Amino acid sequence: MTKEAIIERLKEYRSDPTAFHEKWGGSDKNVDYHIIWEGGFYPSKTIINAAHYVVMGDPNMEEIRGYSGGLATMVPVLERHGFDYTEGKVNWDREEMILALELYARDPQPGKGSKAVAEVSGLLRKRAEQLGRVVPPRFRNSDGVYLKMMNFRRYDPSQQAKGNKGMERGAKLEQAVWTEWSGKLVSLREAAKAIRLSIENDIEVGEAFSDDMDSDLAAEGGFEYRKHRRYERNPQNVRRKKASVKNAGLTLACEACKFDFEQTYGPRGADYIEVHHKKPIHTVKPGSVPKMSDLALLCSNCHRMAHRWGKLMSVEEIAALCK
Repeated sequence: MTKEAIIERLKEYRSDPTAFHEKWGGSDKNVDYHIIWEGGFYPSKTIINAAHYVVMGDPNMEEIRGYSGGLATMVPVLERHGFDYTEGKVNWDREEMILALELYARDPQPGKGSKAVAEVSGLLRKRAEQLGRVVPPRFRNSDGVYLKMMNFRRYDPSQQAKGNKGMERGAKLEQAVWTEWSGKLVSLREAAKAIRLSIENDIEVGEAFSDDMDSDLAAEGGFEYRKHRRYERNPQNVRRKKASVKNAGLTLACEACKFDFEQTYGPRGADYIEVHHKKPIHTVKPGSVPKMSDLALLCSNCHRMAHRWGKLMSVEEIAALCK
């Protein structure tokens, strides 16, 4: 595989997606992983497959058949050739489900094209951006919000009496959220209102950041701190940084004090380390993908000290403090 071959297929797709799929197969439906290239999102599996056929000398797909793969094969190829990519399927969290359930409580059958469904979709996409995620076209779109609402039907006696059973499969968290909130509609509306306000005004709410490191952060730079932590918690940034370190043959040890979780805790500590963003959040362009050199691996203790008192310290300064 070559980077040039991938770029050629990206250009081919961009010029005419329909013709591209007619030639190479695949589709734009149910795509979890996208290649991010020149500000656009492209279906990773189809692009990589097509590039593979060309590189292997079979541009008409006459001899090589059955090349397939997903996370285990696509992502390493993308990383090896320096492409950024979306983080794939992201499970719904509790706050997202509360918004979906509150919408369901207002109208159990709103229709995919309703303004209410579109409004919740927009809120969830905005929230993902606030958390530092790169948001692909399908992420929490109206269809996804509608399907999540329909999942609640299987717990709703009034819908079951009508023969509307909902989706047979769903996340375990759906039942927990239904059990906790379906009998408390006033509280549900208040919780959804608080979540909406937090997204619209980019402020903290609920459990999303329940492990804030120090109470004094609220008084000294707390808002900037929370934005910084959202950026650091982006699963894509964490995964990419860990992968870059391991690909270089290094261990996931703290860059300040050299603490190694696996060495200390055995298998339970394997692959665990926190990722710290070195730059102040106000210097980071919204939606940008950080360079690996902008991220550092820190143990929990050093990470707390780097953020304490609302004043960001460098990894070198923290290392100098270690005794």
